[in-house]
Amino acid sequence: MRLISKQAFEDIQIQIIKSIGISDRIILSEIPVNSIERGCRYTLEAIKNSSLLLMSTDYPCDTLPVKGIWSSLEGVRPRGEHVSLVIGAPYLSGGIDVRLSSLDAKIHNTRGTVWRFKGMFQYFNGYTINGSYNDPLSFYLVENIGAVYLHGKGTVKNKNGKIILNK
Repeated sequence: MRLISKQAFEDIQIQIIKSIGISDRIILSEIPVNSIERGCRYTLEAIKNSSLLLMSTDYPCDTLPVKGIWSSLEGVRPRGEHVSLVIGAPYLSGGIDVRLSSLDAKIHNTRGTVWRFKGMFQYFNGYTINGSYNDPLSFYLVENIGAVYLHGKGTVKNKNGKIILNK
């Protein structure tokens, strides 16, 4: 039940952004957003003490952008099933650069996408992101704006080391 209520809260925040705009929300403006609308939703988890990235579907309506990761997978997963992908090598199908210690990867950055961050991302297109494992930092990608903060706990620092989000 708790996951459904968090997802519902996320949906409400997205509808507010769509209807009245960004307002005074925190924006990661250095994150480029591709104009193709996919609307994928997933969690990115920096696996502790490793250089692996876990992409997972934590909420009932989450989807992974699996097309292009492996040629045998097409489209996105059906809603309502939990799926996890562990990425231990560069993901080269486009997107933006992510660095977790020794891992360099690329993830999709299409408008309408929701990213949730668990753990420390030492380099995320100029930002250092450290999201809570229990209440991950969540962002909604808006074209010509960047990644807009929705909810969650953690910190974000810009490339100069200045804390721009501390929840």
